[in-house]
Amino acid sequence: MPRKSGVRPTTDFAKEGLFNWLGNMVEFEGLKVLDLFCGSGNISLEFISRGAREVTAIDKDRINIHHVNELKNHWAIENLKASLSDVFKHVKFTKEQYDLIFADPPYQFKYYDQLIERILNGNLLHDNGHFVLEHSFRLKDLPPDNLLDSKQYGQVAFSIFTKK
Repeated sequence: MPRKSGVRPTTDFAKEGLFNWLGNMVEFEGLKVLDLFCGSGNISLEFISRGAREVTAIDKDRINIHHVNELKNHWAIENLKASLSDVFKHVKFTKEQYDLIFADPPYQFKYYDQLIERILNGNLLHDNGHFVLEHSFRLKDLPPDNLLDSKQYGQVAFSIFTKK
């Protein structure tokens, strides 16, 4: 990633833990995934490498989306779409539905409750789909509704919600 991006990529340790954990819950092959606050795109690429049918990466930073598109073009990845958009606008206006949604907002993000509510109560996520939220291990006050589990890997935590 270019230095100007200000991205905090998910560590390899945390990413490995997450995907091992997720692998016990979902079949990656054929998933339609939405990656919100995609940053470097490393989570999108991880889903692609594990057989996701389609991944849409959303970020409001041009540098990040440009980087993801460069990776897409370099590796000729047909099933990756990168879109420059505000996450809340995308969540509100898209007509797409996904099997799994991953979000990694900046740690100083103040709208976790609104993001969770919009994803779980909207039409973006298929019934019984999973929403994975990456956050600081210090964040403890997540809404318990539909929270399946949380795990910590160093200073990174993941919380998985399911839409019922």
